[in-house]
Amino acid sequence: MSQTLSNQSTPQRVGGRFRIVAPANHPEELSALAESGADEIYCGVLPKDWSERYGDWDSLTRRQGNVANLKSTEQLREVARAASALGLRASLTLNVRYTAEQIPEVLALALAWEQAGGAAVIVSSLAVLIGLKDRGSNLSRHISILAHVTNSQAVAFFRRLGGSRVILPRELSIPEMAALALRQPGIEYEAMALNEKCRFIDGLCGFYHGTQYPHDMASVFTYAPAGQNGQATVYAHDLCYAGHGCQVPFTDEFGQLVRQPTRDDASRPACAACHLLDLHRAGVRFLKIGGRGLPTALKLRAVSYLRKAGALALEGAGPERMRGLYRDTFGDDCGVASCYYADHSRAED
Repeated sequence: MSQTLSNQSTPQRVGGRFRIVAPANHPEELSALAESGADEIYCGVLPKDWSERYGDWDSLTRRQGNVANLKSTEQLREVARAASALGLRASLTLNVRYTAEQIPEVLALALAWEQAGGAAVIVSSLAVLIGLKDRGSNLSRHISILAHVTNSQAVAFFRRLGGSRVILPRELSIPEMAALALRQPGIEYEAMALNEKCRFIDGLCGFYHGTQYPHDMASVFTYAPAGQNGQATVYAHDLCYAGHGCQVPFTDEFGQLVRQPTRDDASRPACAACHLLDLHRAGVRFLKIGGRGLPTALKLRAVSYLRKAGALALEGAGPERMRGLYRDTFGDDCGVASCYYADHSRAED
């Protein structure tokens, strides 16, 4: 094994157990998620009137269409009410950047979520953060992984805008997370722990993939270059991007159309279990599960697995025990290719 945070001189932190943050895309999932061990849920919504005007491709939330999103504001209210009744803290993903025209609608949606009982929003837009502050919202502001916070000064900046939690991107190594948290204590830190694959989706994916709007209109960004008075127009790359090849639709137990899980979703999901103790020592207390569009059964399995892995990590279980839990849960061996932070803090035995 290579040297890890466990045997470096990183300061020890006092803290309790991990909190599991699970995805949801249907109100009826929440009870089962809570029973499986979720402490929090997060969800997105894509109302029909929004998608008709702005498209359904990452225009309101960083997941496309109704595969991963609630279909209406009424469903959103149902989720808020159900989460409150179950004692689950619930967050709404408003985690992309918006046009000036869209901002008032996004803020109205956030305030409706708050009124319904929602606890937090996951955001990356400065305009949304400022708007919530100006309107006196009491929603907790979780700074999205898409904001790509990679240093303590960025944490301080978002903190001044009301941020109470930062979801750290996987481009950071665990020692870098520890250094960041040490310089900015008193704020919550969350990290991706299961199911999300390509790490570049955290904060960099949007710089590559274009966004599809109605009538195949490409993403266009107009800006004023530094030192120039004129305006320049920039077109996003890869304008023909049309989603992931694994998104073959099928109907789940709620009659909802979702994508077909791939082998990686079912038997070799990407995972951070071997590094949970190091993440805890780095100051991370919230573990995020990806996969809003996955069938409920896979979400429940993920929550149960991560709850067990977190408990084992805090007991001091080694990598072999973690890999055994992975094998018992998913029916396959894990590997470096699907191991978060493997290139930072773990080598194969």
